[in-house]
Amino acid sequence: MQNQEYQFNPGQAYPSGAKQQKDGVNFSIFSRHATHVELLLFTTSQSIKPFQVINLDKNKHKTFFFMACLCAGFTRRHLVYLAYRWSQ
Repeated sequence: MQNQEYQFNPGQAYPSGAKQQKDGVNFSIFSRHATHVELLLFTTSQSIKPFQVINLDKNKHKTFFFMACLCAGFTRRHLVYLAYRWSQ
């Protein structure tokens, strides 16, 4: 997998998790009180640092109790390892 930077836009709240769409992968996480979420993308399970950190902001990416983004050009085959961290 190349360590390219992916473009992202606000996504859809449903379904939660990572879901392939026609133009990328939609990431959605449930968090009632989150004000900021970071989506960390890793190349392998042994990676110490993510190759990209996507910052989700409550004013742009929050719908009801979900934070979501659509990573354009990203496909399920690129989805090797990911993690979320959030703040309230």
